[in-house]
Amino acid sequence: MQGALYQANNFVWVGTKGRTLKVPANYVYPIAGNEFDFDKLSAIANAPKVFRFKIPFFCGYAALSEITASHIKEYEENPELCEEDFYVPSADDIGKIGYQLRDGNHRTLGAFLAGEPFVYVLVSDIDMQDYNEWVAKGRPSTDRRLKVLQYLDQNLV
Repeated sequence: MQGALYQANNFVWVGTKGRTLKVPANYVYPIAGNEFDFDKLSAIANAPKVFRFKIPFFCGYAALSEITASHIKEYEENPELCEEDFYVPSADDIGKIGYQLRDGNHRTLGAFLAGEPFVYVLVSDIDMQDYNEWVAKGRPSTDRRLKVLQYLDQNLV
């Protein structure tokens, strides 16, 4: 796998070819309990107003999951999870793919705050391992994470 540059409106993301995803602002959320430095978020969000070039960032990592009713129930039963989250799931989201940021929260969410409609993230090691094993097995339709694996199959760049 080789490094690659992925262009957005105001940012350029450094990722890894074959392991990177272009993700929309919807359905991206930080890991529960992530501590945010709001000065850092503000600096990233305002950077495109100051600089006349695309700001380079290394892609953060995200773990993918299919949003389920139990995911939504967890947020309803634990409202403290929603205090700092940028995305809070609703019943309309069941069956969609969610992206939990594991690294690069400030870069990723700061770019969204700057108005980017999408960013690029690297797929987590565990998700890539699952994906590579699924491909090696011939893409069986019986895998418990089928929707996520098929999503990766169609969307890795």
